[in-house]
Amino acid sequence: MVVILHRSHLDIQNHTGNLAFQKDIKIPLKTENKPKELLQFIAPLPSSSSSTPATNSRVIKYSSQLKLVFSLMNEDCTQPSFIRSWSIKHAIQLYLEELLASLAPLHNMTCQTQILQHSPLAFEPTVLSTGDGPTYVVEQEELKAFINDADWNLASSVTMEPVINFVLWVPSPNHRPFKIRRTDGTLDADGSFIRPQWGSVVIYNPDEGIFGADGAAGLGVAELARPMQIFRHHLLSLLGVVDALETPEQRTLALDAIVRRRIVENSLEAINSMQVIVNLITDQTNMRVSKQVQNQVKGALASLKYTQAELFQADSSLWRAALHADESKRLSSTAVFSPTMLSLLYFPDEHKYAIYTPLFGPVLVPLVIALIKEVKARRKKKAVKEKDE
Repeated sequence: MVVILHRSHLDIQNHTGNLAFQKDIKIPLKTENKPKELLQFIAPLPSSSSSTPATNSRVIKYSSQLKLVFSLMNEDCTQPSFIRSWSIKHAIQLYLEELLASLAPLHNMTCQTQILQHSPLAFEPTVLSTGDGPTYVVEQEELKAFINDADWNLASSVTMEPVINFVLWVPSPNHRPFKIRRTDGTLDADGSFIRPQWGSVVIYNPDEGIFGADGAAGLGVAELARPMQIFRHHLLSLLGVVDALETPEQRTLALDAIVRRRIVENSLEAINSMQVIVNLITDQTNMRVSKQVQNQVKGALASLKYTQAELFQADSSLWRAALHADESKRLSSTAVFSPTMLSLLYFPDEHKYAIYTPLFGPVLVPLVIALIKEVKARRKKKAVKEKDE
């Protein structure tokens, strides 16, 4: 028995040339318990309804634009045996280009690289005495403080795009070999960890044989093979994509599940943003909404309707629905953060009264006193007139 899952031809057009994306996904069922076998095939896939950033804190917030920043960081380049260069451009093409292409309909990713020659730790590592010499370790509980934001210049160029960092950190000769000790007491062979919603760090202990007479060395594609594999795995984890899938069919279904999840997330965020606008207008009765904000809200509502209509079609396209949902989120966010909306959100009329009342007070006090004196003078004059009569 074979179960055939039909996919829209519009989705196939987004993956032309990639055999992992095919129109009809055939799932052969060979055992007698076919429902259980089908469930086992689909079980590793992410859930489009429950697997959200709220339940998985390491997954970054969705954005159609992402920047990947790859950083080579020497702990101290003033000492010998430091890494001067790395073939990161060729390594990205070799190990990540196919993955980035498959994720292109979901995320438009740009890559940036940098080399930092002085990246000291903010703490002293623990020293373990072994038969081969001392081993320097960082406890798993201390990994939160491993990234030294104060001294590490990880800032990339100014951008509105969310940034995912990939750090290859090279310890100084005084701290080699450098390992991560897990909570069970074992030393991590890869020396890597994920910082939720921030990026990935790989601790690289170079082989002393690669260094030249000047104490410097460069990392080629072969030396970067294992770190790039780790970066690939961590990238998928940060995006919420299941990596341990065996067949092309499973990978196709997994990506479709991620697209469904992004559709739900973007639609909910657009609805919440428009609800903020409604609440603001309700609270500020004298608020004037500009024509531009009105058009943006109308556009967001129209994109939401297009998303719903696309999903209800017989031959619907997940990718086209995802584009409509992303457009709705973009328009609603732009409307909320419009300068005209923000001015009333942070400076309502009550705040204006509180600010300007002390300024007009010195002017109003003499006028009130003069008015009181005038009223008293009129009353006194009237009393004198009545007495004379």
